[in-house]
Amino acid sequence: MKIRIQVIIVSFITLSFLQCTAQEWFPLGAKWTNDFYAGFFGIPGYQIVTVKKDTAINGIQCRMLQFIYESCSGNIHDSTEQYMYEDSNKVYYLLDNEFALLYDFNSQPGNSWTVATNDICGPDAGTVIIDSVYFKLVNGLQIKEMRVTGSMSNWGYPFQGIITEYIGSGTYLIPNQHCISDGGGYHLRCYEDSILGEYNISGFPCEGCIASIEDKIKEQAISLSPNPVHAQLHINLTNPNLTLQSLKLLTLEGRELFSKPEILSANFTLSTSKYPSGLYLVRITLTNGQALVKKVVIE
Repeated sequence: MKIRIQVIIVSFITLSFLQCTAQEWFPLGAKWTNDFYAGFFGIPGYQIVTVKKDTAINGIQCRMLQFIYESCSGNIHDSTEQYMYEDSNKVYYLLDNEFALLYDFNSQPGNSWTVATNDICGPDAGTVIIDSVYFKLVNGLQIKEMRVTGSMSNWGYPFQGIITEYIGSGTYLIPNQHCISDGGGYHLRCYEDSILGEYNISGFPCEGCIASIEDKIKEQAISLSPNPVHAQLHINLTNPNLTLQSLKLLTLEGRELFSKPEILSANFTLSTSKYPSGLYLVRITLTNGQALVKKVVIE
């Protein structure tokens, strides 16, 4: 009897410990930091999203998230609120006074879900398609990730690239509408909470404006060698949290000579032997949505 009681007590303690240390959606104090790339307004900045408090809307227990935007010029400050909750591994957010599906982490490759939005651009809806599902360790915790593609019916931009369990999309936490941005947009830089700790997705500093040091950081994160190149150009990411999404080789006039849409790796080799000697542009897009252009000399 004593042995049985001890086993039960030990099992109860172990179960309680696992429950207390398990990751959860939107723990109080959780924080996302997003880059904002200049578009229509021509003003780069950053946005901090923080889980502020528990509340209830329409009888549903949820949490309030505060979205604060700061421009790097210092003359624009904007704050909005959003409400979200999780149920059975599905995440919902408040849309027109009703909760709508945002993420479905029960999805498997080939599955899809519908996501809707209503913003300054107007209402829109689209589909998120699951391309692949896998697990990765983040600060010692095993977390599910999904590679997805998506499209909206009108002007929206739902989710592309990677969606991470407990964190959300690498492009933006909620669907991002591009009808007024002209090439701008949000990209997740860092996530932090009391359980997972700090997770730097982008390789950039987690807080503050990075416009003045962005080129230097990107130079450190992506290596093109040799340059000048004779036959093979090797593209390597030195940041383990980054992955190549696509690559294009362009002339200085912008004419496309080569395109690789789905690399999904930290490394890629481009054969350059068939191109005439000269100066070219290599456009690189990462799975977190960030893009940059580098010059390369082919000899």
